[in-house]
Amino acid sequence: MWSYLSYLGILRWADFVEIALFTAIIFQFCCWLRRDRTNFLLGYFYAAGAVFLCALFFDLRAILELYRTSWPILVLLFIIVHQKSLQQNYVAARTIAPIKSTADMQWIHLCMRAAFKAVQRKKNIIFIIQGKQQLEEHITDTIALHSPITQQTLDMIIESSIIEDHTIMLLNQTGILLGFNGHWLSTEIPTIQNDTPLTEQQKHALMWTSKTDALVFFAHTESKRITLLAQGTIVQDIPNDKAELVINQYLRKQQFAAAQSEKSTRFVQKNIS
Repeated sequence: MWSYLSYLGILRWADFVEIALFTAIIFQFCCWLRRDRTNFLLGYFYAAGAVFLCALFFDLRAILELYRTSWPILVLLFIIVHQKSLQQNYVAARTIAPIKSTADMQWIHLCMRAAFKAVQRKKNIIFIIQGKQQLEEHITDTIALHSPITQQTLDMIIESSIIEDHTIMLLNQTGILLGFNGHWLSTEIPTIQNDTPLTEQQKHALMWTSKTDALVFFAHTESKRITLLAQGTIVQDIPNDKAELVINQYLRKQQFAAAQSEKSTRFVQKNIS
C-alpha cells in the first residue's frame, strides 16, 4: 500500500493532513465561485486547473514555471476583473436576510395593486424581486429609494409624471423598494425561444431570470392578469390571488435553499477548523 502512496507523493501521515487541508480549501473556494450565476467563474477555475494538469502530465516545463512564478499575480488579476461578482458572493454568503412569513408579506399584495393601477394609467411597470444575485449593475437610470413598501409610496410613484412606461421597479425579498424608473443597461434585444409576445424590457427580464434567482411579474394590459417570469420560464394569465400565493411560495423556497446552503457552509467551516 505504501508503495502506491509513495508514487502519489504521500510518504508520511502529515502528507494526509496537508492534502485534506488543501482539498477542503479548494472545495470551499469552488462552492464560493459557484454562487455566481451571472458569470461562470467556476468554469474559469476548472479551465485553469485543466491546463495545469495537462502541463504536468506532458511535462510542459515552461507552463509549469509560469504557474509556479505567476499564480499570485493571476489570482490578483482574476479578483480585480471579477471584483463585483466576488463581492456579491461574499455578501450573500455572510448576510442572508431572513424572509418574512407569509402573514407579514402584505407588500406583495400592495405591489399587485400598484401594477394594476399603473396599467389603468397606461404604464406597464415591471416588478423585479431580486434574490442573492444583485441586479443593480445591469440596470441603469434607476432612481434609488431603499424604502419599505407602503401604499402611500407606491401611489406617489405610480401617479408621478416622471415614471415611464415599461420601466423597472426593483425590490428585494424582504419588502424593500430599492429603486424605480430603471431600464436594462444592455440595448441588444436577447433572443428568446418563446412565442409569447414580449416587449424589449420583458425579454431582458426573462433572460436575467434564467441567470439569477430573481422573480419578475407585471400586469398584462389586455387580460388584466399577472404574468410571472422566473428561472427562464414564463407563466401568463394568473389571477391576482393565485399570483400572490405563487410568489410567496417561491420566496419561501428561495429562503429555505439559502438557509440550507448557509448550514452546509457552517458545517464545512466547523469541520475544517
